[in-house]
Amino acid sequence: MVVSFRFGRVMFFCAALAVLATAAHAQMSKVVALVKGEIHNQSGSPVADVQIQVYKGSEKVNNTKSTVEGKFQMILQPGTDYKLICTNSKYYYLEQVLSIPALEKYKEVPVSVSMRSLELNSPFPFSDLVFEPKSSTVSPKVTSELDMIAAQMKRNSKIALKVTVYPDMAASGKAAAAQDELATARKNAISGYFLGKGLSSSNVTVATSTAFGPGKFERMVTMDEPAPAKGKKAPKKKKGKAPAPVKMKVPQTADVVMEVNG
Repeated sequence: MVVSFRFGRVMFFCAALAVLATAAHAQMSKVVALVKGEIHNQSGSPVADVQIQVYKGSEKVNNTKSTVEGKFQMILQPGTDYKLICTNSKYYYLEQVLSIPALEKYKEVPVSVSMRSLELNSPFPFSDLVFEPKSSTVSPKVTSELDMIAAQMKRNSKIALKVTVYPDMAASGKAAAAQDELATARKNAISGYFLGKGLSSSNVTVATSTAFGPGKFERMVTMDEPAPAKGKKAPKKKKGKAPAPVKMKVPQTADVVMEVNG
C-alpha cells in the first residue's frame, strides 16, 4: 500500500510538471515581435508605396505597404528567419533575410531597408565599356550589371529598354563600311544578350548611332592608318613596325536606358 501510494504521488507530480510545461509553451507561443521598419533610398529620403512581402520558407506570412513616411509595421513570431521582399516600379527589387530572435516577452524589432532607385530615362552608369574597342563581343566586365537589368525587367513588366550602340569612330570615308559593320555586329550582340535572358523583343529596342559622347574610359588603342588623300598612293609600311598603341579616353560603346511604360 505504501509503495502504491508513493507511486501515485510520483505520477501526480510528473503529470503536474507536464501541465506546467504545456502552459509555459503556450505562453511562449503567444509572445510576438513587432517589426517597425523604415525604407529609404540612397540619399536617405523615405520611399512610399513599397510592397512588402514576408515569407517563412515558401509560405507567405505577411504582406503590407510602406507609408508616405517610408514606414511599415508587422507582427511576426520570434525565433524564426524570414525573407523580406520589397518591390516598387521605380526601384530595384530587394530581397533580404529578416531574423527574429527567440523572445521571452513582447519586443519591438527595428528594421532599416535601403532601396536603389532605377536609373530611369538616362543611360545606366556601367562600370566599364560594354564593348571594347574593335570588338563586337559583350565585355565580361559588365555582364553582372547587364544581368541585374535583365532580372529587374523580369520582375517588373512595366520596364522597357532602349539601347544605343556606337562604332569606334565616325562612319565616314573609306572607314564607313567597316564602322557600320562593327556597329551592326554590336547591335546584334547586345540584342541577343538580352533576348537570351528571356526578355521579350517587344521590350528591347536597339539602334545604332555615331553621335559619340565624351571620352570616359582610358584604353590603349591602336589607331588605324589614315586613308591617303584622293589621287595619292598609300605609303609603304615599314617592315617589323606595327602601329603603336596610344593611351586615350574612349566613350561608352553602348548606352542602355530603362523606361517605365504606362
